[in-house]
Amino acid sequence: MIDAARDARERLDRAVSDQFGEVVWSPTLETIASPSWVGADSLFFEGSAPDGEPLLARVLQPAAMIRVDTAAMFTAMTAAASAGLAPRLLFHDAAAGVCVQERLGEEWHVGTLYRFHVDPAAWRASLEVRRRFRELAVDLPVVNVFDQVAALRDHVEKHAIEVPSPVDELVGLVQEARGIVSPGLDPVPCHGDAASSNVMMRDGDVRLVGWTQAACMDPLEEIGSILTEFAPMIASPQEAFAAAWGRHDPVALARAQLFGLADDVRWGLIGSIARATEPDSPVEYQRYGHWRLFKARFAVASGESERWMREAS
Repeated sequence: MIDAARDARERLDRAVSDQFGEVVWSPTLETIASPSWVGADSLFFEGSAPDGEPLLARVLQPAAMIRVDTAAMFTAMTAAASAGLAPRLLFHDAAAGVCVQERLGEEWHVGTLYRFHVDPAAWRASLEVRRRFRELAVDLPVVNVFDQVAALRDHVEKHAIEVPSPVDELVGLVQEARGIVSPGLDPVPCHGDAASSNVMMRDGDVRLVGWTQAACMDPLEEIGSILTEFAPMIASPQEAFAAAWGRHDPVALARAQLFGLADDVRWGLIGSIARATEPDSPVEYQRYGHWRLFKARFAVASGESERWMREAS
């Protein structure tokens, strides 16, 4: 049995030995995935550089290494940091899945749906920082959620991973949606994952963290991720879309909602894969995955997905 924390620490020590060999690292940021995904892709360690600068080391979990393009992730983080949109990246090793960033101070807070609910300016600021990243010239691979869903489904089948029975129906629906939204808009650099916890906030200032989905994609794919995170708890789909997109557009809204449906299915599969890959983890990956699949199933059962397909055509 692999001790995940010990394995992560050993990977960290090997990766940073030359540049940060004198740093004493301590585990920090407990992961929570019930049903959120706060920090669940990685284990985190804090330390201080010889000059006193606070550091945060991140080591991707084995399940994340299966699916994350770490080279693209670190490229995006570097570009975003240079633009003042993310914490500074001080070291990265794509093969090891390890990076070291500046550690933000205690005055910074993790984004949550509750914080966005009580402070509408905060969630709108999170949309603005995403928009600013989409305007950067960053050389990232072009991806789409439909290919990712298909690849994750293939991984599930190849490794005989147990998934809820409606998955095949939902995967089929996702591929049907693909035919409706394709070819889509020209791909642009996107953060790609609108989970509230991927935002750090301080007095109106915002930084993006996470970055495991960073790539060039149809911008409506990122908007779809925003909709499935924010609507209807924070805002109606129409309000959230207009805030993220900059204008009302019923056809683009429906297309974004189909991307959001695919995003729910993707994370449902990711949850099952993570649970199978790390069966002894205390993180309840599968519960989070089931929650995302429930959202997708509700969209189907309520007739919303059928309406989105009509309106997106």
